[in-house]
Amino acid sequence: MDATVRYWAFLSYSHRDRRVAERLHRALETYRIPPRLVGRSGPLGSVPARLTPIFRDRDELAASQQLGAAVEAALAASGAMIVLCSRASAHSRWVDAEVLAFERNHPGRPLLCVLVDGEPLASGDPATAGNECLPPTLRPRFGSAVGVADTAPVAVDLRPQGDGWRLGVQKLVASLAGLPLDQLVQRDAHRRHRRMAWLSAALAALAATLGTLAVLALQARDDARLQRAQAEGLVEFMLGDLRRKLEPVGRLDVLDSVGLRALRYYDSQDLKSLDADAIGRRARALHLVGEISDNRGDLANAGKAFAQAAASTGELLRRTPDNPQRLYEHAQSVFWVSQLQRERGELVAAEHGQREYAAIVARLVSLQPDKLEWRKESGYTDSNVGTLLLDQGRAREAIAMFESSSRKVRAIVARQPDAANRIDYTQTLSWLSSARLAAGDVAAARRDREAEIAVYRQMLRADGNNHQVEERLLYALRFLAELHLASGDTDAANRDLDEAARLSARLLALEPDNTGWIKAGAHIALDRADILLARHDPAAGKQLAKARMQIAALLARDPMNFLWHRDLHAPALLLQAKLPGDSPSQARALAQALRELDTLHARTPHDRRVRSLLAQARMIEGDGHEQVGDHAVAMRAWQRGLDLLPAAPALLEPDSRCIRAGLLARTGSTAAAAMDFADLQRIGYRHPGYVTTAGDARRSAPASARPPTARRSQ
Repeated sequence: MDATVRYWAFLSYSHRDRRVAERLHRALETYRIPPRLVGRSGPLGSVPARLTPIFRDRDELAASQQLGAAVEAALAASGAMIVLCSRASAHSRWVDAEVLAFERNHPGRPLLCVLVDGEPLASGDPATAGNECLPPTLRPRFGSAVGVADTAPVAVDLRPQGDGWRLGVQKLVASLAGLPLDQLVQRDAHRRHRRMAWLSAALAALAATLGTLAVLALQARDDARLQRAQAEGLVEFMLGDLRRKLEPVGRLDVLDSVGLRALRYYDSQDLKSLDADAIGRRARALHLVGEISDNRGDLANAGKAFAQAAASTGELLRRTPDNPQRLYEHAQSVFWVSQLQRERGELVAAEHGQREYAAIVARLVSLQPDKLEWRKESGYTDSNVGTLLLDQGRAREAIAMFESSSRKVRAIVARQPDAANRIDYTQTLSWLSSARLAAGDVAAARRDREAEIAVYRQMLRADGNNHQVEERLLYALRFLAELHLASGDTDAANRDLDEAARLSARLLALEPDNTGWIKAGAHIALDRADILLARHDPAAGKQLAKARMQIAALLARDPMNFLWHRDLHAPALLLQAKLPGDSPSQARALAQALRELDTLHARTPHDRRVRSLLAQARMIEGDGHEQVGDHAVAMRAWQRGLDLLPAAPALLEPDSRCIRAGLLARTGSTAAAAMDFADLQRIGYRHPGYVTTAGDARRSAPASARPPTARRSQ
């Protein structure tokens, strides 16, 4: 290469072909050209030992209309271009832009196509247009040629009917290094034959060694027992210290492999021969595997793992009921079984399970009151029970549990201020914020949420790659955006959502299968759609479509996940029903929302969120009947919605109280409606997605009871 060329080639590809691009990039840079060919003079200069570096652009540049400066510089400094041709790259404007830029700057340098899928020039026939694999700029190069073999720009065909991987890589190496392909193939084959000869000799030596070791093993059974103890020590390290070090990385696949390797170790042995400690470690490995399955949205496999672990830990506890380690292991099993019940919407059973978990931990603390780990568990139990109380609309009781948890965890942080304990403390602040909002204290909810976020930012300044903290910050920012929405401050909410969206994209790039991060992204899109709808912005439909696509991907993993239906699918349908547009489309969305919410309510009649959403759907249903003159039918729908909500204001969250006020106004109870709206104004509640009926209530309320003007929304 001459002095202006820094890269042997520029690898251009669509982000959807990232895995193929990474593999090809690695293969080209690590390919060792046979020594006998290195240094020869070829048409491109002296043949190198390796083709490194090769530039690979790692990101789609969707936020800009132009190629970035770094990409332009890399194109200018590349001796050739390799284009991954696929259905995805055929529609990628960035791949096409990179090809145009390279041809403009270097018309004489090689441009090599690598077919991944699809067909060249398929766009010429409307019946096969969707199978086109060439970017628009490259299509004229193929002219009217039929097939791949006679087309000059094609270097490699990686499709099953083409060259295959090995020959494809060899073709690219030969083209870039300026070598005849037959020489490279022959030298490579010769090198492989020598390696096979070496490997055969090594295997023969290994076989002899293994035979010797087998004889020695029969003579050293005591050593085998020692090795087993060492292996179990390694498992203990994997499930303990190693897991704690891996969790901040945020990689489910790595954590999953830790649990599966531990299980394989125990499953390779006779389970009846395992002692109590080994069975306990096996249960902990099952907990880890179940937790990863849960994070991936696979509740079926998670349930199997937790049930299997619970059977083991329960039996061990029956044998030694006062053994602290057995109590701790069974408490974890009870917790995870209860957590799955909550995700399925079985709130009463889940609360019973969490209280059983709390009782087991209380026994642990009574047996070893000075052990910090047990006191931490005690803080977790209060928070977990509070979560179930909040789900059932018992916000005041939930606040008391979260405050108890906060006191316990704060005392632990004072003694041991490490990252894990600080994250535990921020979780109590997070739940306190949610409970205070449910109880109508918007200002206190915001203070708790901002205090939580301040801790995360401080931790990230110390360690910017702690993905566990980034995950918690993502959730906290989304919840803070909801608090700003509750106050009617859509600009602040948008700022929070923008930062949360950037974190979501960063985390999903690391682990695309993490359903918690996918769910957060869907929530962000729903909140943005809500804001845009309040502003009468037609872009609300696009945001809602984005959210529904993410929700559909989640439900495809597990169609029975109650929380995904309640928190994502049903709200998305209600937003769809409120979008301006044709009445049939709105009616279909509302009918689907009503079916969804009726089903959820039948499954979980105690869930306050489901009741609130269903009441809102009944209000929208009644409004539709009223608009066409069916007043009696409308009144029945409004009354059905009103019957879903408690009559006592103290039992209602602000959004539910706003919905109740709208239903009261519609059914003639204007004074009670005006009182509700006045109370909401007093606490600073201005959520644009819920204060949709304030105008109706003010028009029908006595002048003395009319609340101040609130922001209007669609």
